[in-house]
Amino acid sequence: MSTPAHQKAVLRTHYRALREQLTAAQVHKASVAVCKNLEALDLPSQYKHVGAYQSFRNEIDIHAFLGVLRAKGCHTYLPRIVGPGALDFIAVDDSTPLVAGTFGIEEPGGEPAADELIKIYLVPGLAFDRAGQRLGFGKGFYDRVLQPEGSHRPLAVGIAYHWQVTDSLLPVEEHDRAMDIIVTDVESIFCSARVAS
Repeated sequence: MSTPAHQKAVLRTHYRALREQLTAAQVHKASVAVCKNLEALDLPSQYKHVGAYQSFRNEIDIHAFLGVLRAKGCHTYLPRIVGPGALDFIAVDDSTPLVAGTFGIEEPGGEPAADELIKIYLVPGLAFDRAGQRLGFGKGFYDRVLQPEGSHRPLAVGIAYHWQVTDSLLPVEEHDRAMDIIVTDVESIFCSARVAS
């Protein structure tokens, strides 16, 4: 019998291959559309500290949206890998130098932000379903960030191409953390009772 872990491995191979086939023009067009849809959510009115990600290997590039947030008085943070499955988030602006870190992903230096400071994270993934479940990269980084100890539970916004959202339910394991919202190049999907469309 196929296990959720095995099913995830098969799906990762499939979605990673699809993403790697994208042209630079396709990535740019979708990234612009996602940034516009993120702006429409009006996050700055509710969240002043936003955790994000540095795009890698044809992921949606949200750099322009982070600039919009900073122009509206928000603080933005990018991750740095500090151990197996462990991320720190570092405050960044347009002039923050980034250097290639683990897996070749560019990371900031500097002091990490306190975990409880960041109330919302923009999260990459390989696939999502409409219930908010996310297929990540298998290392558990964001599952740990999004399931902190205690009462601090940040809002999770998945970032995706429209074709990364499946109508079928993704395989789920106990440690997986669902998204509250998924934002793609064609729509925003509100997945939890914590947010209203």
